[in-house]
Amino acid sequence: MSTNQFLNLNGIPIQSSVSTPLYNCDSNKSGITINTQGNSPFQLVYTYNNTLQQETWQQATRNILLNNGTYQLSHIQDATGCIDSINTSFQLNYDSLNVIIDPPIYNCDSNKTALSIHTRGNGPWTIHYLLNGAPYSNTITDTNTIWYLENGLYNFLTIIDQTGCIKNINQAFQFSYHPINVSLSSPQYDCLANETALSLTTLGNPPFELQFTKNGIQDAIMLNNVTNLLYFQNGNYQLNQLVDITGCAANINTNFIAQYDTLSILMSPPFYDCDSNKTKITIALQGNAPWVIHYTWNGVAQQVSTSQANIDLFLPNGLYQFINVLDNTGCSAQINQTFNFQYQSLSWTINQQTYDCDSNLYKMQWAFTGNGPWIIQYTLNGSGILTKTSTSPLLNWYLPNGQYQFIGITDATGCYDSINIPLLLNFNAIGINTLTPLYDCDSNKTKITIALQGNAPWVIHYTW
Repeated sequence: MSTNQFLNLNGIPIQSSVSTPLYNCDSNKSGITINTQGNSPFQLVYTYNNTLQQETWQQATRNILLNNGTYQLSHIQDATGCIDSINTSFQLNYDSLNVIIDPPIYNCDSNKTALSIHTRGNGPWTIHYLLNGAPYSNTITDTNTIWYLENGLYNFLTIIDQTGCIKNINQAFQFSYHPINVSLSSPQYDCLANETALSLTTLGNPPFELQFTKNGIQDAIMLNNVTNLLYFQNGNYQLNQLVDITGCAANINTNFIAQYDTLSILMSPPFYDCDSNKTKITIALQGNAPWVIHYTWNGVAQQVSTSQANIDLFLPNGLYQFINVLDNTGCSAQINQTFNFQYQSLSWTINQQTYDCDSNLYKMQWAFTGNGPWIIQYTLNGSGILTKTSTSPLLNWYLPNGQYQFIGITDATGCYDSINIPLLLNFNAIGINTLTPLYDCDSNKTKITIALQGNAPWVIHYTW
């Protein structure tokens, strides 16, 4: 404050004082107070940005609001022309207080949230806020400032600049971010889904985007959960990275090939194999080799392992229960088939060959082993192939005269055994005819002539 005093003719001295400029927040102008003593009206002479200005008032005290700019206060003159020299200069460069907070952006590297604060006014500025309910303040000097904030509940209350202006902020943020990370299990084939399953555990800020390529083509899966069970169809996969909602990324760089097939088993009807005297079953397998087939034989657990998709089993007689088949992925397919094999190898014998007098037929008794019925193939008198079927393992076969060629025998399983026996039958019914006895003079005996019919030689039985 400057004070000058002069004595005018009326005996009232002119005296003045000028306060330091004080910024007024509401008007966005700076106020000065001028106290004068003398003979009103009073006139202030000054320059504003090098332009001459005047201000006149009547009262002893004058409050003046000034815009920003360069001021040079020269003097005050009262009504008598008396002058009080001031010679005060000042530069006004104030701005209205304001603050803008941009939407928070999570910073992946620092695991903090970046908050961009833009201020206007007269720095430095002090921001008052609550963190999880506790009061805090922070002073900033730049108009554009970035704060990196830990997780928590922030309530931004007010901002105050160096002029004492206050502005309410009234913005709240809840930060609960986590650094991104990812872990995954080894790919495993899922038998029920017929796809490859992979468990992926995420850490970060959902939702996530799993970026990958399948057979060289870019693709992605959106994930919302921390633990995710993912299924992949057959193909060549490259898991590239996991990106969360904040844009943070975790590299994966894992390759795997899914190339699996559904497990199944197809068993042919059992077929008795004549050469091995065992029952043959052909099995067609689908799935992921090798396979293990589980079964029981007469109640005893058995298994057969194979890497071939098609195999032949040759099984001896017994009771079989086929249970299941397992493949290399651990998948299981139920079979639940029961077989009881009681086969015999084919053989034959001719036990008897006799002429039957009563029927005048040739009797042949055949004995068979194997699996009836049995069919004998033969020819008669050079004819085409004829057959004789027996449902019993013992056959009494009566044959009329003729030329026979026995070729072979077949049983119900289709097994065949060669016979290759020729047989010529030429029998006649037995008969006898006795002529009238005649006395023979020379021998002194009685002569009887007998005519015989049948199959020589003959034996005649008599008494004497």
